[in-house]
Amino acid sequence: MRKLVILAALAVTAVALAIAPAASAGGVAPATTGVKSGPACAIAGVTFLIKNNLLIPVAKNGLNLSVLGGPNQVVSLATVVRLHLTNPEIFAGGNPLAPAATWCKA
Repeated sequence: MRKLVILAALAVTAVALAIAPAASAGGVAPATTGVKSGPACAIAGVTFLIKNNLLIPVAKNGLNLSVLGGPNQVVSLATVVRLHLTNPEIFAGGNPLAPAATWCKA
């Protein structure tokens, strides 16, 4: 159990570190109508993972986009966070990569 807590803490720290430089470097998508801004979308995505006990599995194994109705493709947690920052519309519903994802809908 202790290993799981440490791994979860490391994953959340990695997400926070990924968000900070992207936000300061201007690599974050601005908010568009009906879609949360990049940082707000990333926070919503991490919150979704935590609430659904998926943070540790995704940190270990990546996320298969097919669980969100997308292609059968596994992407790392870092890639998922980066996509939340740069392309939040993917997670606002209806996008072919993740049609079932709606947590970034404003």
